Amino acid sequence: DTWIPVADFVPYVDTTNVTVEVKAEKSGFDDCFAEATVLVKPRLVTLVAASDSKVYDGLPLTNWTFTVKEDTTTEGYGFVKDEGVASVTMTPESTITLPGSQPNVIATTVAKDGTKLDRNYVVDTVDGTLTVTPAAFTASATPYDEFYDGQEHTIEVDIQKPEDAGEATITYSYEECGTYLRIEDFEQLKDVTA
Repeated sequence: DTWIPVADFVPYVDTTNVTVEVKAEKSGFDDCFAEATVLVKPRLVTLVAASDSKVYDGLPLTNWTFTVKEDTTTEGYGFVKDEGVASVTMTPESTITLPGSQPNVIATTVAKDGTKLDRNYVVDTVDGTLTVTPAAFTASATPYDEFYDGQEHTIEVDIQKPEDAGEATITYSYEECGTYLRIEDFEQLKDVTA
């Protein structure tokens, strides 16, 4: 052990667990000793990945934002003034295009200048959820209800969908058929039906 003058003692800032011994000496007196532990504990922080949603549009949904969970009851929780996380990256799987849901998972963090994340903080993460809901189609069918006239008749179908949705497969079913068939296979009816 090396004894250094108190004036030269460098205080601890970062997390540490060290025992410091103190010696007092003066001519004509017995030396006296004391010791104490300097324990600087890491602070706890929870980063919450954003949750996001949209209606299906054919494009991937991603969201690389996050928040720091608020906690005023846990001692030693949260970043100290001017420290924190500047940005995060998400896992490659944190994206979704088709309707459904996918976890939004923080993979890495970038600390703000002057922040020693690995040394002074225990960082926990909470996943968000990315959700794509199906785009809405609306369908209407105009019935035919007239007396027999020997001509072929059918129903008129109108489908409303977003312009960029592409082609839709239209099917039909009726009691005599019992199954759904493609609209282009729909037979014209000219005989009396109920």
